Amino acid sequence: MRLCWEAQTRQKQPWATFKKFSAVTPFESEEVIKSGRSLLAFGFDVKELIPNLKAVGDVAAGTQVPLTDLAGIFGKARVAGRLYAEDINQLTERGVPIIDELAKVFNTSSGEVKNLVEKGKVGFPQLQALLICPARVEGSLS
Repeated sequence: MRLCWEAQTRQKQPWATFKKFSAVTPFESEEVIKSGRSLLAFGFDVKELIPNLKAVGDVAAGTQVPLTDLAGIFGKARVAGRLYAEDINQLTERGVPIIDELAKVFNTSSGEVKNLVEKGKVGFPQLQALLICPARVEGSLS
């Protein structure tokens, strides 16, 4: 019985955090909660949620893309551990200049980024670093 109560208490905590977070973002509470729930399902720890939601939200707000869309792409990339051509295409279709940004990270051309992705050389850590890195605020992702 105690384990059940502790689990329920832990589950309530993120929802309150999501609501508080949504109050200081341009996103509706429902969209933040849905995106947060998605990230939890993709294996993000509760402690990681707000920094990752903020990073994804900054890009979503800057590109006028639904937060839930980008959270889904971000979460799938985390589970896969790498980026696939489909991820790159989905981000590009949504106006995220991911190819150019990855070219800067790898100090290579946009064409070579596509080859690196195909070879599995572009991992989730590179995507996450691009989104969370403070220098990104001055860059073109947000």
